[in-house]
Amino acid sequence: MSAVDLAYTRLNTEEGRRAFCYNDATGKRVTCQPGGNLTTAVGVNLELGLDDEEIDWLSTHRLLKVATQLQAYTWYQGLDEARQSVLLDIAFNQGLAGLLHYPHLLAAISHQDWSTAATECHVADPRLAQRYAALAEILRNGA
Repeated sequence: MSAVDLAYTRLNTEEGRRAFCYNDATGKRVTCQPGGNLTTAVGVNLELGLDDEEIDWLSTHRLLKVATQLQAYTWYQGLDEARQSVLLDIAFNQGLAGLLHYPHLLAAISHQDWSTAATECHVADPRLAQRYAALAEILRNGA
């Protein structure tokens, strides 16, 4: 499995699949009703929601874009798919700039110091602690 496939499989569990727009902080659906339609692209009415095929395509497309950005970094290129998927997961959620704010994690990865990398894979937000603990374990074990 590729890093994108691994990350996408995990994101389905971490994020959940939602056909409708929602506020990531609250989980509540976002709508412009009554009186308007939440629209994107060339008039795509998001009030109607996305089907499974659209969700899969859009999410995979966005993950591939982030993976392409990460390929510019040697510390990413040399990793196995499982560990690449961890960095891809973080960059997908926090943006590439967010991932780059983990200098100790990236330094440990550069030295293949998986114990330190796992220790450095954490966030202050207690709502995300379990998620990052699972990512840290993948860094530690490579699986």
